[in-house]
Amino acid sequence: MKKETLFEAGVILGFAVLLLRLFSIQVRHGAEYDQMALRNHFRYVSIPAPRGTIWSAEGAMLASNHTATDLVVYREEMGDPEELKRRLGEILPYRRDEVEARWRQMAHTPPYIPHIILSDLEETEVPLMELERVRFPALAVSKPMRRIYPYGELFSHALGYIAELSPEDQWAVGAQVGDWVGKAGLERTYEKHLRGEDGRWAVVVDSHERKVARYLVRPARDGTPLRTGLRTALHLMARDGFGTDSGAAVVMDIHSGEVLCYYSSPGYPAVLPTSGPAQAVWRQVFADPRKPMLDRVSQGTYAPGSVFKVVLAAAALEEGVWGPSRGVFCPGHFQFGNRAFRCWNRGGHGGVDMKRALTVSCDVYFYQLGLALGVDRIHAWAARFGMEARTGVDLPFEKTGLIPSEAWSQRVRGVPWYPGETVSVAIGQGPVLTTAMKICQVYAAIANGGTLPVPRLAREGEPRRQRVEVSAVTLAFLREALGEVVADPRGTAHRVEGVPTIAGKTGTSQVMSEVEGRPYTKEHAWFAGFAPREDPRVACVVLREHAGHGSVAAAPLAAALMREALQ
Repeated sequence: MKKETLFEAGVILGFAVLLLRLFSIQVRHGAEYDQMALRNHFRYVSIPAPRGTIWSAEGAMLASNHTATDLVVYREEMGDPEELKRRLGEILPYRRDEVEARWRQMAHTPPYIPHIILSDLEETEVPLMELERVRFPALAVSKPMRRIYPYGELFSHALGYIAELSPEDQWAVGAQVGDWVGKAGLERTYEKHLRGEDGRWAVVVDSHERKVARYLVRPARDGTPLRTGLRTALHLMARDGFGTDSGAAVVMDIHSGEVLCYYSSPGYPAVLPTSGPAQAVWRQVFADPRKPMLDRVSQGTYAPGSVFKVVLAAAALEEGVWGPSRGVFCPGHFQFGNRAFRCWNRGGHGGVDMKRALTVSCDVYFYQLGLALGVDRIHAWAARFGMEARTGVDLPFEKTGLIPSEAWSQRVRGVPWYPGETVSVAIGQGPVLTTAMKICQVYAAIANGGTLPVPRLAREGEPRRQRVEVSAVTLAFLREALGEVVADPRGTAHRVEGVPTIAGKTGTSQVMSEVEGRPYTKEHAWFAGFAPREDPRVACVVLREHAGHGSVAAAPLAAALMREALQ
């Protein structure tokens, strides 16, 4: 009797468990399982949204979209895959590698999604593919939107480019692998602004993942246009001025930080890495020894040369180390220890005070001023002008500068700092590095009365700035001295014609290089300044690599750019 009772109790308990489980499935989690069942039959396909256009200050379209032509294949309808691949290789043998690469990717694509086999078909290729569709019904021609840059290389570093999102690109929130996203420049910084919102198809599939039907869930919403302060006339002038030389040119509104010119030479082709021919172009770009992918405005770091002397002058005046009337005699060299440090003027400048030293760019004066300050005070004042920080320009990958100190030498090099090194630092040489964008920001602060404007290419948000703790008296002295660089017949930029109202500083920084196994010195040419002299509105920096003296190679182009900007 006890066994029968236990058996009955076990049966009842089993039914109770089943009922509870049934209740849980149908009532408590019914909606959830319904959705899971639907997902077993529905697959969602993205509809890419056209990216927002990018515009110049004058209303010229810098980046837009056009309809491309791709060859796609529907795996569901494909008969003999190898026969199709072989035939495509016969028709377009020069694109066989692209077909092979795309074919390998197809294994990771759901069969209900058309897979791209060839991107950006040429006009002569489209009829050939249309003929093959009779023999291979799995082929189709699609018309996706592609990004184009009408001005080619002219704005390449400012605008950047787009490419397919890779699994490593975790920064593009909301994007999926395969989406086209900004990889550099404004395209990357304003990705969310430009991308818009993709649409969505709901694809009904059977148990074999074959498409049965599809429904539009959400149409695509275009990206938002982006307006910039960039001016095409300035970029065309910069391109003509540089020719084949490498370097950077930047022009900025000293109050708002709006960037009017952002030019890095050489640029790179405005070709998206989609088709095989385009990928070949990109391989050439990356192999180019001139490094066209390097943004020389905010990513290239250089010794600033004599344009750095304004920082030492400000430090000396603010610290009370030397007054503006303190004189130094320049015989053309300065003896320190057992080494003679040369002035750029081998014949010497004679007696100079601070203003004259800036006007004629006397190295001997600043050698001695640097020693009086010491490297730590030079470092502190350069940091006050923001020279160890990023400018905050609205572009990715901006580099910071390097201003050495005694602590830096111990930490990084493991050796103490030697006073002889301060002599080189005083004229912007030695382990001093900065960017053209940073120098432009520093000179903008001198021109506007002591605020570092945050540079911005896009007209998004409110202008931002940071105050530099420098007295109005010191800044007024610097502006007057920088004006004399151009106005005084002995000034290093006096030969600049046609712009008597600009102010600025020339610089020539030496870089050791090697040719045919022999070391020799190569000089980078700098000019940094602002205009008009009496009521400044714009700041400008021109840097030309290996071009010689700043007074000849950089100052005339900077003057022309500022003259154009003020119009």
